[in-house]
Amino acid sequence: MIKNRIVSLLVAITLLIPTLKAERIDPSFFTPLSDTLQQMISKRAMVYGKIRVDSAFEYNSDIVIYFNNALSEYPFRKSLIDSIYTLAANFTNSLSPDKRLRLVTNGSVIEELVTPFFEGDALNNETIAISSQNNIVTNISLPYKINRGLQNRHIAVWQSHGFFYEQKNQRWQWQRATLFQTVEDLYTQSYVVPFLVPMLENAGASVFMPRERDFNDKEYLIDNDIISSGFFESDGKEQWKESSLPGFHSPKDIYLSGENPFKMGTALIANTIKNGKESICAWIPKIEDNGCYAVYISYQTFKNSTEKAQYKVIHSGGETLFLVNQKMGGGTWIYLGTFNFTKGNPDNKEGVYLTNKTGENDMIVSADAVKIGGGMGNIARSTSEEGFLLNRKSSSEEPLEQLETPFISKPHTSGYPRFTEGARYWLQWAGFNDTIYSPNNNLNDYNDVLHVSGRRWVNVLSGGSVMNPDENGYSIPLDLSLAFHTDAGTTLNDSIIGTLGIYTRYRSKESDMNPDGSLRIQNRYLTDIIQTQIVEDIKQLHEPILAQRRGIWDRSYSESRTPAVPAMLLELLFSSKFC
Repeated sequence: MIKNRIVSLLVAITLLIPTLKAERIDPSFFTPLSDTLQQMISKRAMVYGKIRVDSAFEYNSDIVIYFNNALSEYPFRKSLIDSIYTLAANFTNSLSPDKRLRLVTNGSVIEELVTPFFEGDALNNETIAISSQNNIVTNISLPYKINRGLQNRHIAVWQSHGFFYEQKNQRWQWQRATLFQTVEDLYTQSYVVPFLVPMLENAGASVFMPRERDFNDKEYLIDNDIISSGFFESDGKEQWKESSLPGFHSPKDIYLSGENPFKMGTALIANTIKNGKESICAWIPKIEDNGCYAVYISYQTFKNSTEKAQYKVIHSGGETLFLVNQKMGGGTWIYLGTFNFTKGNPDNKEGVYLTNKTGENDMIVSADAVKIGGGMGNIARSTSEEGFLLNRKSSSEEPLEQLETPFISKPHTSGYPRFTEGARYWLQWAGFNDTIYSPNNNLNDYNDVLHVSGRRWVNVLSGGSVMNPDENGYSIPLDLSLAFHTDAGTTLNDSIIGTLGIYTRYRSKESDMNPDGSLRIQNRYLTDIIQTQIVEDIKQLHEPILAQRRGIWDRSYSESRTPAVPAMLLELLFSSKFC
């Protein structure tokens, strides 16, 4: 951290130099330098902006050249930086050969934009905060121990947009254009859900997603509040008592905005024991079809919650044991894993089991509902007259009073499986407050779906953790956030676009730091690492011509700007083009 502070101080001093006494140099003097740089580094990425010098100043001991932002969009390595400074020195030596050069772009000296990872200086404690907390979910049935991977890491991954309710059309529809028998809202998930997320989890990470990850249209809810749903206690409430906090209940077929299923029921708590007679809660589903289903649990978090809640999932392939840290994540769905279950559950054994025997005394273990499978969307939407008029007005030149009176339909669901829907609807089903999933007050679902991945999801998950200590939330120490899209752009000549990486350096004009004290320049490092790896993999494994690389953008996108943890937005290829 000290090293980063020194770098930032040097950058700040460099940027303040123009306020001191200086002699201005005509930027046109550096036009040949800009043109040469463009030719020299243009093969590294497809950057549409032309490199140019905006201003330059000469001081007693320095010459500072300010380039436009186009230069900052290229990936930098130390060898390239050395070449750029050598090239620039050839131009400035004719002015003042003994003066030190400073080359600045997008508010940084260019050497600050070098990603340490590629220089043999892997990102470490100085650049990324290391979580001191254990994983929220740990699979203890693995035949090996993960100790050189992503253990104790928590990663937020957002897989594009999704089906949503369009107020001005009074219907459910895709957020992105349908083309070539697919749509980005679905296409992106074909990368994220079956491939990316399992790889992260197999490396030891806990992965959080703001959309349903299970493609099944069947969903089985087992809960202490749902009679005959398959919930049992081994001792008939001898040790398990009703909690003082509300829990999950699903008394309705559909839910209106503002209705929170995690506020409609009860949950149970018990004291943990080290020895003695244990008590077990069991959630036994009646599966209608053989299949592979995602398993979610829910519980409540207290100050003295156990970090060692022991869950067992019995499935058709055997048993899998988990330790769950209930000090975080209470009051929402927490994913355990995906397992095969047998139709009818003939032995009535397949299901989820929780014991209060944790090897510790007098902590609290909490039990609420279990969800198996993805299910159909059950969030009902309609258009209020106010919402209809506001949305019509935004796209109409007619005076508000002349707009036709809308037909206001009854609230209705999408009719699609839940995994197709946007984050707004899953987050409501997952117990988030309506100020989180609908910052537009139910008047514009498009913007709700588009922007809910930023502060209103990542920051609430991480709120109260070491990564985001000053915000209230679920206390999950998210290490980073990745928004995965497939919309890298188009060209008029139908050329290949490639892969675009987007980050945001400043959350506000005043700060380039995250709440944990880390510098947000690491957002660029994260973007560079991921973009570089993807392009190199495509080049090695597939058609090299597809391994195009667009720039590294510092832009104010919600997905990269608002998270309080390192974040980036990936645009992979382009789902609206054959290539």
